[in-house]
Amino acid sequence: MASLTQPQRDALAQLRDLSGGGDDDVNTAILESVGWDLQRAVEVIFDGSSAVPAPAAREPAPAPAPRRLEQFEVDDSEQGGADDFDQRRGNEFPMNPRPSTFLQVLSFPVQLVANIFRFIFTVLRIPLPHIPFLSLNFYRPVRPTRGRSRGVDSWIRELEEETGAFCIGRNTSTATGVAGPSSDTLSHRGPAQKQLPNFVVGNYEEILRRCQRENRVGCIVLVSEEHDDDAEFKRTTLTDHAFVNVLTDSNFIVWGGDVRDLEPYSASEKLQATSYPFVAFVANQPSRSSTSGAPTLTVLSRHQGLSNTTPTKLVEHLTGNLLPRVQPYIQRLLNSQQELEHNRMLRQQQDQAFADAANRDAERIRAKIAAEEAASKRAAEEEAQRKRDAEEKARIAKERMSWRRYARRALVPQEQPTDKLRIALRLPSGSRLMRKFDPDTTLTGLYAYVDQEFIPKDAVEAMDPQTPPRAGDVDANIDGMGGSREWWGFKLASTYPRADVLWAPNTRLGDVACLKDGGGQLVVEMVGESSRRSSTDRVNSLDDDGYETESDEE
Repeated sequence: MASLTQPQRDALAQLRDLSGGGDDDVNTAILESVGWDLQRAVEVIFDGSSAVPAPAAREPAPAPAPRRLEQFEVDDSEQGGADDFDQRRGNEFPMNPRPSTFLQVLSFPVQLVANIFRFIFTVLRIPLPHIPFLSLNFYRPVRPTRGRSRGVDSWIRELEEETGAFCIGRNTSTATGVAGPSSDTLSHRGPAQKQLPNFVVGNYEEILRRCQRENRVGCIVLVSEEHDDDAEFKRTTLTDHAFVNVLTDSNFIVWGGDVRDLEPYSASEKLQATSYPFVAFVANQPSRSSTSGAPTLTVLSRHQGLSNTTPTKLVEHLTGNLLPRVQPYIQRLLNSQQELEHNRMLRQQQDQAFADAANRDAERIRAKIAAEEAASKRAAEEEAQRKRDAEEKARIAKERMSWRRYARRALVPQEQPTDKLRIALRLPSGSRLMRKFDPDTTLTGLYAYVDQEFIPKDAVEAMDPQTPPRAGDVDANIDGMGGSREWWGFKLASTYPRADVLWAPNTRLGDVACLKDGGGQLVVEMVGESSRRSSTDRVNSLDDDGYETESDEE
């Protein structure tokens, strides 16, 4: 006995109580044969399913490692000393041993009536009253069905059906982590119905992460439907108005379940629950094992058994002990978290403002560069166009000069003694030309005679081209290239009466009205300058009475 560990001694004491005494060596041998599993030892004693080795033949089995609470620090400083905790462990609810066949037969009518009453109350949606014999169940197995994967939301709906109450957060969508409304259970309820805490839906680990991340106190409720106090705890504590209000007003995260289900069973193992109903409160607290004081999720208190989980005791514990003890630190964490969030938002806004300003500056720079590139492109295009125009103008001028020189050689007729038309010409420069033409000479010859005056003096006549720059009839070429406007660049007009002598192909001078009677005086006007004759030219060409004179023709 001295070599046994404390958990082994506890298991031996519980087996002694369940079996009604017995020899400690035999009980120790039974526990060692089943690996110190109390439930299997009970099966061995009551069912005789396995042989019990003699005390002398047994070998000391390795002591199982003591169960350790994962991810938690336990703070039971405000709940009494070690003796008080050991006393609470003594209230552990053991699994009922399987009764004999005789007791099963006697209990069948009672269980049948209890099931009928339970069915009727459930159909009528009436809270099931706490009747001692209704909780008797001689058919429950020794090992609870912890392997089933029923969800917490199913347990919440069953809890509402059983208590006739509803969760405060039932109007919130389940997508937010809170159980949603059920039309088949809430449609007939009025506003004065009892309320349950705002149980959230999710697995145990998610709830712990939420408590740690959001700096909120978590309330973990674990029940066992096989326990005799289960119905009374649900009907009295979980629906108590004061208890529900404390949890709601203090923004608790409430989670619960039946330990027969896999997730609540895992939570009971981590929280070291030994008796049901079980209520634990967890929250962030300064770490005792770290000098940095970083927050660590800590078990603040555990309450086991119906006597320790009454609404009065829980409310007094929360308002008088737990909340005053943990809220200042949690508030500091919240303030620090809000400050960090505020600073993060400020940095984000500043970064966004800087990014917007940089984008605006970059946009202005891009717009300026684009405008400069567009202006440079336009200037380049205009310069290229000017060069093309200048080249085209030079080409036309060169071609036009070639035609002038060719016309001087080939088109200007030589003056003959028989010529009858005496024509005087006043050039734009003010100089005068006078010669006689044959009436059969065409306007092309007269225009070519005037056009040769625009040939530079250094272009000697002997170097004039022998052939036209273009093949074909001369008049056709001149007519095809615009005649007197585009080709010649000037026109002739009589002085008085005013009459234009426009070039036309194959037109004889003798057929021109102002020239057929022996000739006349003509003025050479550049194209587009007929309306801009200077007053000096007009004075020089007119007498005092307004008529032109030929006194200087000789």
